[in-house]
Amino acid sequence: MNLVNVTAIPFNRDSGMLRSDRPEFIFMFPADARYLNHLGTLHAAVIFTLAEATSGEFLQRHFADLRQPIGAMVRRAETKYRRPTSGAIYSRAIASPEALAGLLDQVTRRGRASIAVDVEILDETPALIATAAFEWFVSRAPNPPNP
Repeated sequence: MNLVNVTAIPFNRDSGMLRSDRPEFIFMFPADARYLNHLGTLHAAVIFTLAEATSGEFLQRHFADLRQPIGAMVRRAETKYRRPTSGAIYSRAIASPEALAGLLDQVTRRGRASIAVDVEILDETPALIATAAFEWFVSRAPNPPNP
């Protein structure tokens, strides 16, 4: 798989998203007034940014050893905001083992597949503040042309 440093993608880098300082999570946004909305709570776009980046990182971690170049992009996303917060937030992701195995099989056999990745966003306590579901389209990268 072509690994991408998710935190180095310009949008993610410029947003201030960081790798988590807590090992049970993937990424985080630190507490910062610039992430707050007009109500003084965390802006929905910050939560969504963290969730989307986490789902992509999760896929990369599960397929890092894949010997063929793979491309992936989000096809669909759904976010449920559960409770407001104003401090640091953290992320973690899950996908069923069957879905992960099926993705590898489908990409190997057919060259493409899709997979659902679920993400949880938690505050510092850690209380659940949002959930998100991402459907990723994954395909084998085209072979480069022969010179």
